[in-house]
Amino acid sequence: MKKVAKWLDRKAGAVWFSCFFNLAVLAGMMLLLRSAFETNDDISISMIVNGAWGVHDPHVICQNYLLGLLYSLFYRIGHGRIPWYAIIQFAAIFAALTTVTWVWFQKLQRAQAWLVNGILLIYFGYECYIRMQYTKTAGIMMAAGALLLFYEVEKEKASVRGMIWGIILAVAGSLYRFEEAAICCVLMAGIGLYFLMTRKKLITLIAVFGLTGLLMVGTEVFDHQIYASDPKWNTYMKYNDLRSNLTDYSMAPYKGNEEAYQEMGIDKTAYRIFKNGLNFYDPDIFPLETVEKIEQLRPRNRLSKLLVMNFFKEFPIGYLKIPTFYGFLLLAFLWLFWRQKGWKVWVIVGYEICAMGAIDFYLYYAGRYLENRVETGLWFAITLVVIWFYDRRKTGITEKYALIALGGLLLAGQSTWKECWRALTVQKEVDRDYLRDSFIEAVETDPEGLYLAKVGTITYTGYGILDAVPEGRFENVVWYGGWEMGNPLWQNKMAEYGIVNPYRDLTDKEHVYLVDNKIDLTVKYIQKHYQKNVEAELVKEAGYLQVYQIKSKEME
Repeated sequence: MKKVAKWLDRKAGAVWFSCFFNLAVLAGMMLLLRSAFETNDDISISMIVNGAWGVHDPHVICQNYLLGLLYSLFYRIGHGRIPWYAIIQFAAIFAALTTVTWVWFQKLQRAQAWLVNGILLIYFGYECYIRMQYTKTAGIMMAAGALLLFYEVEKEKASVRGMIWGIILAVAGSLYRFEEAAICCVLMAGIGLYFLMTRKKLITLIAVFGLTGLLMVGTEVFDHQIYASDPKWNTYMKYNDLRSNLTDYSMAPYKGNEEAYQEMGIDKTAYRIFKNGLNFYDPDIFPLETVEKIEQLRPRNRLSKLLVMNFFKEFPIGYLKIPTFYGFLLLAFLWLFWRQKGWKVWVIVGYEICAMGAIDFYLYYAGRYLENRVETGLWFAITLVVIWFYDRRKTGITEKYALIALGGLLLAGQSTWKECWRALTVQKEVDRDYLRDSFIEAVETDPEGLYLAKVGTITYTGYGILDAVPEGRFENVVWYGGWEMGNPLWQNKMAEYGIVNPYRDLTDKEHVYLVDNKIDLTVKYIQKHYQKNVEAELVKEAGYLQVYQIKSKEME
């Protein structure tokens, strides 16, 4: 046992050991747990580039265009049979967590490093590997890159390769989600503030992080220019921003705003189409100009004493809903015993509290807060700042007891992990097969037809995170709602069938079908706005899906 302990102590600082350690953790998690995307956003993004829509298009909308180019390149290898989107994101998370592991093995005593790295992987590794979401990935990568840069700047002799790798991680994180990466920059700046107070290597610090910031902003500007340079994509992006404000935050109720809505041409039926399932892609009733007016009408929070009082009712107690917050609490508790001395450290503590408070107050003010996918990256950044100010001379624990403590934490963590245990989630696979089989049976109605689907009917979730999706599987499906609605790729697909407005133009179309779970509302909407003498004809029932065609009916 002593020989093993000595060997671990000798090898733990090597890059290959950090890679092996993280690979072992990842393999163990994947064997025990069933990984999945936390939200449907990731699988929707993957469908744009993996060929499922019939194209490998780099316009990934929620992420940077440069990532879209990377995905498109990889998906040409294997023709959709290899789930590159998930593989690339697994690799990105692995690279970030391995980097953090290596830094702590270098900076802390071995017992400290084992305990710290174990806690980080138990809480943040689980959240990122098993409940994957690209916003988390952005925050984890940005924080890991910044940590490595701070470590290299602090060293007597910085490694150019280390700095380059840190910059790559940080910039790559911003490609996944720029806003999340930018917020994590603010939180990681606590370490930078300490450098400023101690006047350590300020020129190097400013140069390295200045270059990183320029690259992050530059890639974001490039992404915006790509969309702005194409009129169709530019219009779509404006529309999608407004849609996000209305569907993710709030929308003014119809009652009390009847006059305003009627002036826009929106009656109660149209309002229900918007609110009930968000299936409002109708370029005649809901054009860009109208959606802008609806967005202006939506209620907004106003700065007031009441708003502040309500904020403190939600915070900090609301953090208990965030699983990774408990990992932060554990490491903050250890900091109380292992902390560095000096007033400067307490200045950093004050900065982090104020920064996190200001960030969450802004999110609360905006109307969307305590989202796990957003908070995970933020708490990772704050946790890294806390660990940075550990004093390696105050260990007070052996590696043996550190590993025993990790074993106890791992067992305790199963209360959260059990919802993803493979043994307890077999039904999820059965449900997924049912969704996929129902879809395949539905589109067999007419393999060459166009299927206009309402949100809540046909879904991508019949495929798992590592399932291969055949090229062209969703080529002839267009949805009425969701953040993809109205994108140029779907517009082009509808145009092949003579459809511009999917509500107005689908009547009596031979190869155009409607997949709907609220058909009465849809027929009522069409009758009220486009054609009175129409009816829905049920063509096929496939599992949970109902496939219709809209037909003109003879006047009596």
